[in-house]
Amino acid sequence: MRKQTTVWFHHTDLETPMSAIPITVTGTIATEPTARTLPSGRACASFRLAVNHWRVDKNTGEFVSDGTSWFGVDCYGDLASNSAMSLSTGAAVIVSGSLRNREWATDERSGISPTVIAEHIGPDLRYGTAHYKRAKASDRSQSTSGQANTESSGTSDAVWGSLGPAETPTGV
Repeated sequence: MRKQTTVWFHHTDLETPMSAIPITVTGTIATEPTARTLPSGRACASFRLAVNHWRVDKNTGEFVSDGTSWFGVDCYGDLASNSAMSLSTGAAVIVSGSLRNREWATDERSGISPTVIAEHIGPDLRYGTAHYKRAKASDRSQSTSGQANTESSGTSDAVWGSLGPAETPTGV
């Protein structure tokens, strides 16, 4: 079996574009967030976000699925640490930040992936409830392994455990 290598071309802080494209999306976390530490020592977390589109069928008046858009989400610093401790696959979230198109390449293919550089991430309370707990610096420093810190949160369903995946809209 042939091994594929993906090469990402990332912008650095020094290459920040003059005009950022602000974006806010609501969707469902599709992949388990991965946490890592950059060579600079800064925390980084990434996950994929599925944004389902709905429209009203003119004949029936019912909502029908109209496709899914996929976004990569990257976050840095305290947001990355808190995200690694709080987020999990299937959670309904609101992500606000800047849109970047990231180029990628393998031995056989290349493409462009829309990626949100998140400044804010929160639960979408249309689909559940959440219990906010302010993170302590010591809690964030333990999250770089990508594992949730359940001791500091008090329960295994801590921050957003009661949030489920986004469902079909029920009304306008």
